[in-house]
Amino acid sequence: MIRATALVLGLLLASPAVPAVAEDVAGLTAPAGQPLAGYVVVVDAGHQLGNHRYPRRIGRLVPAGGFRKPCNTVGARTRSGTWEATVVWRVSQVLARRLEAQGARVVLTRDSNRRDRWGPCVDARGRRGNRSAPT
Repeated sequence: MIRATALVLGLLLASPAVPAVAEDVAGLTAPAGQPLAGYVVVVDAGHQLGNHRYPRRIGRLVPAGGFRKPCNTVGARTRSGTWEATVVWRVSQVLARRLEAQGARVVLTRDSNRRDRWGPCVDARGRRGNRSAPT
């Protein structure tokens, strides 16, 4: 769900309709040129690049909204060897910059794309997003 929301927001940022959508929400008026001011957007970049090196860690079961599922996966890989984690990481960085330019506060669910790291687990990514919600 977070990825779909981020994708939709990314598409919206290219649309002239964004100012109309973000003009006034619950009394919050966005400054000119900052139609997403006051919004918090969580961008889930998903798999960490090093997940394939930590099968026991990413394979453990974690809570996932009423059921349990593996913490994470290794993700896909292109024929030329590019990992899904790298593609999604790059897209998340571009999306974050564009959202911030529109005034949003962006929270990423991971802060690196490294071969020597794994995770975070899907439940941890969800909690990070939930903690980021404005009160």
